Amino acid sequence: MCSAETSGANPVSADAKIAACTVLLQSDHLTVRGKADVYVWRSRGYSAKGDSANEMKDLDAAVKTDPTDPNAWAQSCSAHTWTGNEIGRALKECSTAIQLAPEGGSPWTFRGDIYLIQHDYKRAIADYSHAIRLSPGWMWPWDNRGEAYLRSGDFDHAMTDFDQVIKLAPDYAMGYLDHGIAQIRKGNLDAAMTDFEAALKVEPKSASALYGRGVVKVLKGDRVGGEADIAASRAISPSVAKMFDEDGVRTP
Repeated sequence: MCSAETSGANPVSADAKIAACTVLLQSDHLTVRGKADVYVWRSRGYSAKGDSANEMKDLDAAVKTDPTDPNAWAQSCSAHTWTGNEIGRALKECSTAIQLAPEGGSPWTFRGDIYLIQHDYKRAIADYSHAIRLSPGWMWPWDNRGEAYLRSGDFDHAMTDFDQVIKLAPDYAMGYLDHGIAQIRKGNLDAAMTDFEAALKVEPKSASALYGRGVVKVLKGDRVGGEADIAASRAISPSVAKMFDEDGVRTP
């Protein structure tokens, strides 16, 4: 329960995840590395609840518990990139993770995320490509490299990467969602609609998939239906349009 995911196939609730991890942390049966892992897992539960303060607190505890744990450093790097917006600190943490475990795919992926945010797509693609060579079965470097290709205007390479995400993780909405955005950028609205519908089948409450479907409906002339989807998506996540804006898709 503690290590389970809060999204995708067979998700657990964030509260259940946090409670399970707390029970483990209160026990006397964890190794030092195990305790650090549990702090990282619990931090993801807090992240799913939008509780960034406790998320960061647990990641700090993970690093302090086992400063030789590359995963703790890598996850802290990712959180300080996406949640804390502390890019300087994040770079140092990813560098530490890479030094501790240069063969691990996650720190290279998370450093690529920093370059992605900075619009340094060439370095982002290089780090993601290195992560893919190290961890070809992990969906995230494929997905994020696709984002870097998409935002640099290379739609065909982006869609190839998103196809791989769907192959590796068919029970997650992300691959279908990003593939749909790329289809919009290429002007393939019917194909984009198919992608967003597929995303909603695996994650019915995906705000991004609802928003994407709404955008396509408006572009195809169904403004009433499209605006209803967009309103529903914003009720779930008020900032849902941000990713689409960054990917070059504006609300019509």
